[in-house]
Amino acid sequence: MDSVLIFSIFFFFFLNTFATDNECSISKCGDEHVVVKYPFRITTQNQHANCGYPGFDLSCSSFGKTVIQLPSSGGEFFVSAIDYVKHEIHIRDPDNCPTKRLLSLDLSSSPFQGIQFHDYTFLNCSSNYTTSKLSPISCLSGSTNKVFVTTSLALAGFLSTDCEIIKHIKVPIIPQQLQNEKAFSSELENDLILSWKEPNCSKCDETSRGCKNLTSNGDDIRCTPVLQIDSPTSMPSISDKGKQSFKITLGIILPAFILTVLFVCYMSFRLNVCECDCWNRTRNLPHHNHVRHHQRDPVMLMVMTVGLDGTTIESYPRTTLGESRRIPTPNDGTCSICLSEYRPKDIVRTIPDCNHCFHAECIDEWLRMNASCPLCRTSPSPFASPITPPMQVHL
Repeated sequence: MDSVLIFSIFFFFFLNTFATDNECSISKCGDEHVVVKYPFRITTQNQHANCGYPGFDLSCSSFGKTVIQLPSSGGEFFVSAIDYVKHEIHIRDPDNCPTKRLLSLDLSSSPFQGIQFHDYTFLNCSSNYTTSKLSPISCLSGSTNKVFVTTSLALAGFLSTDCEIIKHIKVPIIPQQLQNEKAFSSELENDLILSWKEPNCSKCDETSRGCKNLTSNGDDIRCTPVLQIDSPTSMPSISDKGKQSFKITLGIILPAFILTVLFVCYMSFRLNVCECDCWNRTRNLPHHNHVRHHQRDPVMLMVMTVGLDGTTIESYPRTTLGESRRIPTPNDGTCSICLSEYRPKDIVRTIPDCNHCFHAECIDEWLRMNASCPLCRTSPSPFASPITPPMQVHL
């Protein structure tokens, strides 16, 4: 029994380790092309905290889009792409108005920063104001006003005579987007590209490996083998929530099944040992009236609780055979349990109701594990015989 317990503890430890490693597999949101791995993790897929770096949590929208939440920046952004070697993440506004989001963008409390910042001036003009140098920002303009954005301080100063300056901000926008100043609205409609410095997993990504936290705060990071992509495309018939339920169910059913098989094997082994022991003791039973009382294995006393108690067994009639070997009931001359013939001075016990006889040692072992006759499977009535000291009759 100790070996079974040790094996069970080892098995559960191995299963938990395997499940933890499997939770850190590369993942996706729906059919999105954005591959998510360390330092990012998808919280809506119940990935372990060690699978991602603090501040790099992503989620999946109801439409299967990859979403990131930037603190102090007015809500969620869609993730368009992630470059793990360059440490860059491309984000865009879900409402297709990135210029409006730039007005409230604050990266000071996030692990990300812009690649290069440039000064922009936002101006609010009347609806009838026109200029050939700028195009209005449609998502910020209305029926009574037009909003313009420019990087030119001179132009901003010129427009301020007829328009109101809303705000001067520094916009993290890549240099390639500043080469053409003919249409500033189209410049700001592009994806916003942010970068990060920590954690630095470039060496792992360059060798097609991944990273993983060894601690929850991300202080200890190591390279790990890249696992298979964990996404609905690899399991088309199971949704993200369905996959998690499947893993949990498998983690419960599989250990229970294995432990059940181990328990059945153990019980079968103990039963075979008892039967063999009964056979050997009956074959070598000394021809005298002394009855040996064998100390039972404490493990057997703990496990075999489906049979009869010792008091009930001792209440069944017991007989010591004489030289004629005549048994109390018309059985044949062989014990049906150990299959050995009865001998003079053998002690036999009779089961009430069916009156079948067996060697006392054989049937005692049987009744401690089974509450029925081994021949006819009759369960003796608890009132078949009084509970009194057994009487020995010599024939």
